[in-house]
Order: sequence, then structure tokens, then C-alpha cells
Amino acid sequence: MLVIISDKPNFYKTNLFNHINKTKRIFVIYVGEERIKRDEFFYSKNMDFDYVILFGNKFKKILQLIRYFPKFRKNDIIVSGWDNLFYLIVLMFFRTSVIVESTSEDKSRNNFFNKIKYMIKKIVLAVSVVFCTIAFS
Repeated sequence: MLVIISDKPNFYKTNLFNHINKTKRIFVIYVGEERIKRDEFFYSKNMDFDYVILFGNKFKKILQLIRYFPKFRKNDIIVSGWDNLFYLIVLMFFRTSVIVESTSEDKSRNNFFNKIKYMIKKIVLAVSVVFCTIAFS
């Protein structure tokens, strides 16, 4: 089984996960903030895969996530980024795959903050596979 750690259930990721689940069984752990309100259009109720939505404050969510660790096989985990506390915890314990969503602005490293962010990415993203989606503005 493939385990995907993702932020929030939304229509475009749900469509992607449903498609993946047709060929490879998946289990999705949603770690995002449930208090962020979205309209009905944003969410999809047609999740054809196994999933869990973590609840509570960050500490409770971290404990819930860690309880799943014994079920993880290191080669079968995908995290949906690198810039989230929950993703970083998984990346510290498992050499895994990452889905990175980028924009064309990510290429510019002219200011100090972007240079620091770039260095952290290089350290944290010692992963086996990166799935990259790029949006151009």
C-alpha cells in the first residue's frame, strides 16, 4: 500500500488520488488545519481510497501521525511538500518521496530569505524521488 501525507482534502488532489488508487492501493493521511473554511466546491466527497483526517492541535496531530509510523514502509511513503512541520517529521524518519508544488518565482534567489529557504530545501530534501508540479504565472 502507498501512504500519502497531504495537507487538506480538495477536489484536485482527490481526483488525483482516486486515479492512483485504481492501479495502486493508497492510504492518505490529511494533516491540514480543519478550521480553515472552504466552500463546498473546494472539497470532494467522492474519495474512493482509504484516508484519515488528523484532528486537534499540532501536538495531538504529531502524536496521531507518529502512531502510524510502524505501519509505514519506507519506500511506500509520499509527502506533499517539505515546508510543513508534519512533512518534516516524516522526512526526518523516512527516506521517502516528495510532491513539490512550485511556481516560476521559486527560481529567483536574489533576496536573503529565498537563499535561506533554498539551503533548507537542499538539506531536507534528501529523498528518493521528487514529483514536481510547476505553475507559471
